[in-house]
Amino acid sequence: MLDKEWSSTVKKSVLASRYKDGIKPHYERYSLPNLASTIADHFHKNSERAPAIMDETVKEVLEDSETVVFFLFDGFGDKLVQTLQKDEYLKSMLQSSHYAPITTTFPSTTTTALASANTGLFPEQHGIIGHTMYLKKLGVIASLISFSPVAELHKGTLLVSGLEPRELINGSTIYEELSDDGIESAVLTKNAYRSSGLTRMIHAGAEIIAYNVASDMITQLRKIIEAQKHRFIFAYWDAMDIAAHTYGAGEDEVLAEVRSFFHVLQTELFKMLNRRTAKKTSYFMTGDHGHITVESSRRIIANDYPEFVKNIQIMPAGDSRASFIKTTEGGDARIRKFFAGLKGKVDLIPTDKAVQEGLFGKGKMSKDVREVLGDYLVLSEQDYAFIYRYRKREEMDLIGYHGGLHQDEMLVPMIFGHFS
Repeated sequence: MLDKEWSSTVKKSVLASRYKDGIKPHYERYSLPNLASTIADHFHKNSERAPAIMDETVKEVLEDSETVVFFLFDGFGDKLVQTLQKDEYLKSMLQSSHYAPITTTFPSTTTTALASANTGLFPEQHGIIGHTMYLKKLGVIASLISFSPVAELHKGTLLVSGLEPRELINGSTIYEELSDDGIESAVLTKNAYRSSGLTRMIHAGAEIIAYNVASDMITQLRKIIEAQKHRFIFAYWDAMDIAAHTYGAGEDEVLAEVRSFFHVLQTELFKMLNRRTAKKTSYFMTGDHGHITVESSRRIIANDYPEFVKNIQIMPAGDSRASFIKTTEGGDARIRKFFAGLKGKVDLIPTDKAVQEGLFGKGKMSKDVREVLGDYLVLSEQDYAFIYRYRKREEMDLIGYHGGLHQDEMLVPMIFGHFS
């Protein structure tokens, strides 16, 4: 089924979207917000979302689909597809599907990408910019994964204090829009995330269905599809990301997880799904980002440089591969001098320039979102990471990183077709 000519055309277009030594999001047509918007438009059109992908291959798959399943595999970069394309189960998937690489969001990080995947909006529209964000109203830099101040070990501290997660994200979720039209949606996510702040923020309007491991996720998904109650289903799996962070990008442990998951997916869902239901159900698979490996010698610890720390107003927010800083009064020149000494490792980009380059979207950025970005984007180059440690000792030293514009971080696969 793979249309090699179409796939090649998309890839060529995406790779042409260059920025410095990396790739910027292809928000015009082939990015994660565009894919989410395409699926949402199948049920309910909304002009505020990112432009839908109008390619005939996509339109044909959606045309007669009564139900759509949107798989998002955390850490599933396109490089994994290239590495494992001859693996038995992934090869089978590619042979029976359409496939092309697209870009994720910038920053290429889970919170930003998931917000776009669940709203169809650009980052500058929904306002979730990075793994950590400065919340001006609360006066803290918060982790949007744990919903706690970033230096806090406990999870959910901000929830306990009364923060309503839905207030942090701008615009409607896809599920809220579909609910207004009487269309029911379901989200499958890990039991550990079921009541988290992030889930409450990005999955508002959907029925949340929790699972523990890959086997019960896939089994539950099959039963949900066959029940035909929910017309839109979002299924999230995170083990590829966990493996890559722990062992490094493309290591054996990561590849084993990909092979294992696609084996379960093929044997427990594609081969067992009721044929009549399968014919009118389509699927779209993608990732939120890829990974690169950052060796310890290439991890620049910002805390070790007093000339940096004393010239910023607030500690860096965002990600270690793409963070945002606001300089002190009179400290701007000293910050620029400091980063000039890191040339080739870290790039200091004025935030206004990053916005003008379209790194955060193609719409209009609100004043509130602009304030979150501060004065400069600190962009790690090649395989470096500029890390600020909020605690004296981190829980663990990561090996796999993401957040920046490296091709391996930015490119994610778009695999789609009918279950039949």
